[in-house]
Amino acid sequence: MIILIMFAYIEIVIVLLALLSNTLFTFMIHQASSLHFNCRNLLFSFAFSMYLLTVSHGLTVFEFLYEGKTYEYVYFVSPRGIAWRIVHEIGYAFQSFSLLLFSIERLVACICPASYSKLEIKILFLILTLISLGISTAFSLFIHMGGEMFLTTVSMDVVDVLGCLILLVAWKRSLLRYRNTVGIFNLEQRFQLSEVYTWTRHLIPAVLLASMSKIIVIVLIWILITGNYTGNDAALWVILYNNVLNVYTLVLPFVILFKHQKIRERFINKDFESSSPFLLLFTVSLFFLALTHGFQTFEFLIGIRPEDSTSYKDSIRMFVWSLIHEFAFALHTLSLFAFSVERYITAKIPIAQNLRNRTFSIIIAIIISILSMIYAQAIHLVNFHITLITCLTIVDMFALVILVLSSKISFKQYRNTAGKATLEQRFQISDVYIWTQALIPAACLAFLLKFIYVIVIWVLQIVEDNMAYQISVSHFFQSVMDLFTCGIPFLVSANHRRLNKSVGLFRNILRTMVSVD
Repeated sequence: MIILIMFAYIEIVIVLLALLSNTLFTFMIHQASSLHFNCRNLLFSFAFSMYLLTVSHGLTVFEFLYEGKTYEYVYFVSPRGIAWRIVHEIGYAFQSFSLLLFSIERLVACICPASYSKLEIKILFLILTLISLGISTAFSLFIHMGGEMFLTTVSMDVVDVLGCLILLVAWKRSLLRYRNTVGIFNLEQRFQLSEVYTWTRHLIPAVLLASMSKIIVIVLIWILITGNYTGNDAALWVILYNNVLNVYTLVLPFVILFKHQKIRERFINKDFESSSPFLLLFTVSLFFLALTHGFQTFEFLIGIRPEDSTSYKDSIRMFVWSLIHEFAFALHTLSLFAFSVERYITAKIPIAQNLRNRTFSIIIAIIISILSMIYAQAIHLVNFHITLITCLTIVDMFALVILVLSSKISFKQYRNTAGKATLEQRFQISDVYIWTQALIPAACLAFLLKFIYVIVIWVLQIVEDNMAYQISVSHFFQSVMDLFTCGIPFLVSANHRRLNKSVGLFRNILRTMVSVD
């Protein structure tokens, strides 16, 4: 049992590293601006599938460590353990299908580069991605209802091998076509062929690694089934099985970075230098706000009381979800405040994007994260938690005011520096104006929601000091915040001139689908 617990803690560490590594992979895809719409979406789908795998593994081990029951019970019997297994199987199948679709997409881009960028092709691959997600869900349900693990896992490995073979064909064919179409294809078509060759060549090791990991998984499943293992012995094989996939997720981005020179250069060029760590923290906070609320809702549905989130003694899971939620709540406010201050300073004095300033911004971002962790712990230990929430709302108000001032100052600065400042400085000032204008509606709505919430909590505190009722109101507020999170991308993109162009593509796709119907 001691060895099992030790392996479980090791898996927790690997899962956390795998999540960070997969975030790096997602950021790499985001930075690869030359990728075609279909290729980018399929790689994002692949990253999403790996998130499903690692999160399900981490939640399963978390249940084992803090539930006080055997791993066999948590994995095979408990409702939450079964739910995490279903998520795992969906991610397992969706990973294979997304790689297969990526290989097919690269082959199609190589065969017909002239007609590949048409809207119908984009719609086709979007539909195929949704269908593959549906098949992955059916795959998971079939495993748990039919009890067939080995045959279904072999079928996914066949899909992986098929995807690898198609990718090899696309790689060879793109190289031949690029050499044979000199003076025949235009520059755009030849650039597309070169992109097909580059990405297939650099992703072949990753796809081969995926196939090898799936083969190892098949061997482990076969040993688990034929060996009739039970109890801690079966748990050790399951943990080993999960960690094979976790390690694959962990090493994947570094395999691509090692092979892809352009991606490596992206991490030191100006595009990367100009990205704000505060905006990234703001995005992470929204993700964790919605994620923890989903976990809390799931706990409520299976019978846990909302008031159990205030103490270790009642429910360790609810307490952890509450801690992460308060961390994200504070991170949301502090990162937006830091971003608004950074925009204000840039509007007044354009900042050179050198290594010193980037390092300083990252240090500030780390300090903000630490302060958010301290806030999350403090709000569960002190009796003046409403005062802490009020202080965060005041910080939200200051962030909104500074964003408005930054927008006004940047507009004046852009006019007054015509013919005086350099092009880089004027671009920075215009970037300040565009981002502040895009974020002001979201910041205003966030402040209003939190302000209303604080007023309601203060009234409840004065009229009736009932912690259970306050937590119920907080749960309702979290639902409203989830809706706010869903609306933020549309609020920002609608007011952001540069992002609005990319959103127009989705609008055209939706219009085409409606007209086809």
